[in-house]
Amino acid sequence: MSPSSPSYFNRRPQELGLEAVRQYQLYLTQERKLSPESVNTFVSAVQFPYLVTLEMPWNKHDFPRARRDHKLPVVLAPDEVQCFLEHVCAVKHRAVLLTCYGSGLRISEAVALKPSDIDGKRMLIRNPLKTRHQSAV
Repeated sequence: MSPSSPSYFNRRPQELGLEAVRQYQLYLTQERKLSPESVNTFVSAVQFPYLVTLEMPWNKHDFPRARRDHKLPVVLAPDEVQCFLEHVCAVKHRAVLLTCYGSGLRISEAVALKPSDIDGKRMLIRNPLKTRHQSAV
């Protein structure tokens, strides 16, 4: 039986307060080890009966949401990048990778490049996938 069910508390749902909801959130996070997305799904699901059906004097901000961990991307050291690029044998592939790395292009942006997008006189690459204000690299 789940800790948030009214029978668990031996009380009716309208008698349960925000503390019962928070206890169940802790149970989901700590004991069941659910992801923040799953816990937030529970929060969204429990808001409706309490705020709309039971018309409790609470608002959406009284139901705290779980925060997702934001992982930083892996950044290679310059010598690691150089070692990687030295192992690329094909000239065409090496040119594409050097262009991507040197100008900060994503692979999808590099694939969309055409020779007309490269301005050799001004040493610029026009990125067709970016907006008008962000197009010059």
